[in-house]
Amino acid sequence: MFKNNLSGDVGLAISSSLILTGMLQMGVRQSADVASHITSVERVLQYTKNTKGRNCYSS
Repeated sequence: MFKNNLSGDVGLAISSSLILTGMLQMGVRQSADVASHITSVERVLQYTKNTKGRNCYSS
């Protein structure tokens, strides 16, 4: 009787840990993407600040 309940709990713990691991991986991936996008925006802002007042189309 207790053996069946214990095996069910073990199965639930294993599946929950796998789901949690997947969610953690997705969170890390999303954090890396956000950091990459923020860096891109900072570079564009720095570029526009440095080129303000210059005529980029003149040779």
